[in-house]
Amino acid sequence: MSIEYIEPPSFPVIWNSEEERNFTWVWDDVHTPIPNTPLTSSFSSEWSRPRPGETPTPPPSTTPALPRRRIINGYAYSPRVPKPEPPVDPPSVESTIDRLSEARNKWDTDLLPKLQGNLEKLRSIDLARTEASQLPDTLELFVETHREHWQIHMQAVGPIFQSTGVLSSLYDQLTSSDNPLAPYELLQGFHNKSLETDQALRVLANEASHTPPVHQIMSYHTHVDSMITELRNSSQCSEYIASVDRFLDSYGFRSSSLDLSIPTWQEDPSFVFLTIKSLLNSGDSTNQDLAAKREASVEALRDSLDTNDSNYDLFFRILKICQDIWPIREDHAFYIEQATGAQMRRIALRCGETLVQQGLMSDSRDIFYLELDEIRKALTLPPASETSESYTALIADRKEKRNHFLTVTPPQYLGHPPTDELLQEKMETTKFIPHYVESVEDPSHPNVLRGIGASAGTYRGIARVILTTEDFAKVEPGDILICKSTTPPWTPLFATIGGLVTDAGGILSHGAIVAREYGLPAVMATKRATTSITDGAILVVDGTTGIVQIEE
Repeated sequence: MSIEYIEPPSFPVIWNSEEERNFTWVWDDVHTPIPNTPLTSSFSSEWSRPRPGETPTPPPSTTPALPRRRIINGYAYSPRVPKPEPPVDPPSVESTIDRLSEARNKWDTDLLPKLQGNLEKLRSIDLARTEASQLPDTLELFVETHREHWQIHMQAVGPIFQSTGVLSSLYDQLTSSDNPLAPYELLQGFHNKSLETDQALRVLANEASHTPPVHQIMSYHTHVDSMITELRNSSQCSEYIASVDRFLDSYGFRSSSLDLSIPTWQEDPSFVFLTIKSLLNSGDSTNQDLAAKREASVEALRDSLDTNDSNYDLFFRILKICQDIWPIREDHAFYIEQATGAQMRRIALRCGETLVQQGLMSDSRDIFYLELDEIRKALTLPPASETSESYTALIADRKEKRNHFLTVTPPQYLGHPPTDELLQEKMETTKFIPHYVESVEDPSHPNVLRGIGASAGTYRGIARVILTTEDFAKVEPGDILICKSTTPPWTPLFATIGGLVTDAGGILSHGAIVAREYGLPAVMATKRATTSITDGAILVVDGTTGIVQIEE
């Protein structure tokens, strides 16, 4: 029987081999809800490929040899095969827990210090004074640091998914619970870098509310650019602006997108000022009792579970491990995706400035439409060996293609159609990036969306559809945030919104985790919220059942 491969004409793909085509390729709609620029895609691919002259370690004979993750039309796709047969002699739960018990110490004493030291080294490099002749070597230093940090990423994140997988399995066995969120609610209320950033913004909002000139300017301005200009020009606001600048020194390397083409908060602080303004008019929405509720739930489990069950002690051992390493879920992104990403943007723009000086492009920001190897080549070209025409045409073509694919919804799968086994797989990683959600489409009820209930509760409010960073200014206190997915720099929005609905993600994705921290009802993985919900519509979000009702 012939196979009907998934290869829609509207989403062309060139396979490197017939073997590659025979995998099921799954769209990562959490990390690439919109197409990456070519340079971002290039950096993403660089860290996972062997260094020049380096031979990759072959996979074990029992593991299928998967191709590398690919960027197709700007979107990330990962190859999947049916779950392999379990090993004949799998590790025991006890040995797995023993191994995971070192994860927090590994982060504190090895991985985190490496990240902090490397970032300090990169920040200390004065790129403005770096000569063009030195730039190729400097670029490679940044690229190699980026590679190391993403390898650290894998070491940091792996134990989190492994430990929560053991936790949820033991929880189900001990309690027979049908609530998929229950074990993860035992991990709430711990400090992390995203919540730390949010708290720093709350401090700035409190300072603004107690500084009459600042409060007055923020209150009457409706346009953020003019508000920032007046605040910076006012002598009465100088101390407050100094506080904001200190915040930007500490947290301003964040960007509202994972794509390197988007400016950081230091470059464009509009989001910071808009968030402060929103916090002026909203109460403290953080759940101050979250840690206490968590501990009460843990104690209730200790009292209610059967202490004679062989899994009892194992459960509380893995719970302690999970609670210790859970903050790394947000913290690693703070240092890797955000701080390291900001350094990659910095070196990219410096390369762009050099290519402008060489007459190869007219705008340094066009560097994001070149690939890394193309930049390497351009930086080492003899003077006047190439003209700007070839680069201009290439950049224009890539901008046009990206603009086109910004309007296209990628297919969830490419290549070989997914098997029933793949569609029904239940792994810890699919709680982060679920690729299949049953009953999302319901033609008989067009005003009802179904997704994954990721943070319990019900909320009725106004939908605010956010597709780009420019849309952030539309968010008002109490709105229901409708978006493709969220990243950690979006966390300050959670302080003012009333609920969350996303196209992508699952109960372990960023938006779900933070929504639970803030007690916000959230529904993830609707696959079509941003295209089915009109901005300004009235919604009822049920984060327990995963149902979103669009009211007429």
